[in-house]
Amino acid sequence: MGGGALAREILHAHKGKSGILSSFSNIHLYDDNIEEGKRIDGFLCKGKLSQFISGTAVFGIASPIIKRNLFQKFPHWQQAQWLELIHPKADIQDPNSIKIGQGSIISSGCVLTCGISLGRFVFINLNATVGHDSTIESFVSIMPAVNISGNVYIEEGAYLGTGAIVLPGVRIRKYAVVATGAVVTKDVPEYSLAMGVPARFSPL
Repeated sequence: MGGGALAREILHAHKGKSGILSSFSNIHLYDDNIEEGKRIDGFLCKGKLSQFISGTAVFGIASPIIKRNLFQKFPHWQQAQWLELIHPKADIQDPNSIKIGQGSIISSGCVLTCGISLGRFVFINLNATVGHDSTIESFVSIMPAVNISGNVYIEEGAYLGTGAIVLPGVRIRKYAVVATGAVVTKDVPEYSLAMGVPARFSPL
């Protein structure tokens, strides 16, 4: 789902010889802003998002709110087979103690240590780190080089910008946004923006 830059990055990263998508012969895009029948980086756009009815799918959209809203708008999507994509160059250090929810994506260079739980449709971008015993709820998006310490709890729909640092034991509440480069030292209220070093909060 989606045909923008992020969707194309995901497809190319996971379609290599060792990627899970290498076993799929026909991969198509669905995007409201791309003309049906047009090819983007070799991938054919089959139509608008509403035209996807069933099948195997991957989310290529970073915005947590847009992802949540699409599921509310198209309840039949719940019946699709949403793939979990773990890049071969991601370091899952203790697979037996890490739970990865439906439709989640873990990019190249990411490190997940142990005792970690990911909800549905979590997106972890390049070179991010998630420390021990952390919980990340559904629809969370984590941008490149984010460092999440141990015992962190991130609620549904939060967004962590590139290079953000979250210190141990912090809770980031639902649909909060952590700005690029912020250092989060204490709990972040829901629907708020955390920015700065150390991070200070303001309503979204």
